[in-house]
Amino acid sequence: MKAPVAGEQSSQIITTAELFPDGAAIEQLRGNQLLLWQGGQQQVASTVEYCGRSYAPATLGPHLEQALRLPTNTEECGSTDQLVADLRQELTAVGLDKDASLEVAIGIVANWVAGSVPGPLVINFWGAAGSETALLDLMGCVCRRPLRLAQPPVHELAMLPAGLAPTLILNRPSERALARLFATVSDPHTYLLSGGHVVHVNSPIVVSTSKPVLAIPALIVPLLPATQPQRRITNSEAQSIANSFQGRLLRYRLTQHLKVANSQFDVAGLCPDIRIVARVLGTAVDDSPGLQASMIDALRSFDEQYKAEQWQAPAAAVLETLLLLCHSKRPAAYVREITEVSNTLLENRGESVELSPRAVGEILRQELGLVARRHTLGYELGLDVDTQRRIHRHAVAGDVLQRIADCPRCQETVVAIPMENEATSGM
Repeated sequence: MKAPVAGEQSSQIITTAELFPDGAAIEQLRGNQLLLWQGGQQQVASTVEYCGRSYAPATLGPHLEQALRLPTNTEECGSTDQLVADLRQELTAVGLDKDASLEVAIGIVANWVAGSVPGPLVINFWGAAGSETALLDLMGCVCRRPLRLAQPPVHELAMLPAGLAPTLILNRPSERALARLFATVSDPHTYLLSGGHVVHVNSPIVVSTSKPVLAIPALIVPLLPATQPQRRITNSEAQSIANSFQGRLLRYRLTQHLKVANSQFDVAGLCPDIRIVARVLGTAVDDSPGLQASMIDALRSFDEQYKAEQWQAPAAAVLETLLLLCHSKRPAAYVREITEVSNTLLENRGESVELSPRAVGEILRQELGLVARRHTLGYELGLDVDTQRRIHRHAVAGDVLQRIADCPRCQETVVAIPMENEATSGM
């Protein structure tokens, strides 16, 4: 935002929300009111003044305002641990287990500071149809500005008032529509053209699908089949739940957004997608090391399963082959050699997949960023120092590195990983 020049008459700014670098914030409330939070105090009015500028609320139609469940005010939120515990109680009542209720409860808190966390916030419930009904109803009560849609029309979302950033709650949308939406919200530098203006759709997403969504890092929550009658959240109960949490969660946003934005929390050793999810969740509860530790424990089982699945994948076999070649001190290897060894590894693991040299070439280029050069006897991959470093980094990320004592690249990773943990972990 451009700072006002001394003596300049500033025009009124229409907004639905603002976060300022000094910790102040503006939030639109129900009834076309704005709340200004500054210095630990709040002011509610039809217009508010901040740093010499006047802010007015965007005009929202009555149906949109009702759908978004805008709070009427804020309430004391209590400690972060208590807020998460209260959310977990509601989530357990609609069928989530211990770990899932913890992850989703922290995800709901992160939802309220989504503009300050270091990545996109996507919660993906998956399972048999009908198992998600009460859970989505609950998420529509506790998420910030929930907007339930059958399909996500990206360009129409871009026409919503600036800063609205509703939480999009989607129940089994088409894969094509979901892919278009992910392509927009997953990159903070991706914009849309709407009405001659450049806009960014920056919305958290809660989506229910039949299978896990893997196109973007997401908190993936498997649901149990609905073997018993589903609990129904009535309209009156939904309003009661919203009244219990919306004001508390809004206070959390106002008081914690700056701390969340400045958090350095990170978890080395997780696979890349799950590490992003851990960073998003961990920064949202930066004032509770206990919740951060419990969240990491809950994610580790999924991380181990993900790595085990990756271990069986063709790319893992190719990567392990490259490590063997590096440790054999080979200066280069032909793609056909890499293919033969990779297929032997896959066969020994009981996999029915057989790779072709072309498939291995695609894995090298598209998944590992390595390019084989054409020579008289075929395509050859040079194994110089930089290439070996890249191979070892991929092996660490995929948890397939088998270190040997006389490999300089292995020694580099032994030194680098503890340093990374010490420098980046908020624990």
